[in-house]
Amino acid sequence: MEKENSNEHKHECCMKKNQEQKGFQKYLLVIMVGAVLLMSIVQSFQINSLKSLQLSNQITGNAVSGGIDMSGWTEDEKMMYEHHGTLPARLQGSQQQSSNMVGGC
Repeated sequence: MEKENSNEHKHECCMKKNQEQKGFQKYLLVIMVGAVLLMSIVQSFQINSLKSLQLSNQITGNAVSGGIDMSGWTEDEKMMYEHHGTLPARLQGSQQQSSNMVGGC
């Protein structure tokens, strides 16, 4: 009978520890969900501020204002110039430059 009481006491002790751990896990889960929510709100404001700057128009404007006439270029040639700094092959022979790299990497 005495062993049964000691076993019940041990089990009650273990049950209390498990309940404490579950409470901590719930608390930690709430904190993590709150942190993710807060980060998503902050990033949504950051994205909206980037949209208001119209960053893509500024990049295109910088490339056009550099003195190169891109009026007869295809969209692919414009993209290659803006992202990589390479001139189209049909223009490389007509322009006197030491390198075909205008900017970029």
